[in-house]
Amino acid sequence: MQFEIITPDKKVFDGEVNVPFWLAQIYSTLGELPVAIGFFQTTIALFGEHEALYYSMGKCYQDLSHRQEAQQCYEKSLALNPNFQSAQMALAQ
Repeated sequence: MQFEIITPDKKVFDGEVNVPFWLAQIYSTLGELPVAIGFFQTTIALFGEHEALYYSMGKCYQDLSHRQEAQQCYEKSLALNPNFQSAQMALAQ
């Protein structure tokens, strides 16, 4: 099993502990992808948008075979940071 953890920079955290983000990472690692997606969405609602959040949510959708939702997340990630290589690679697949 391979683990990939994407940690958003401090602009997402705004000095606060981002519990929903870490719960999303935990549930994603455990394979509870719908739950992880919900926590990524909560993180975005509470702390704002970040390319790594949309990328991680896209990976969850991709692993659930929800290709359209995954593509939308990767595109949103690139809209926030056109140089984000993980999202570029995911879209190229």
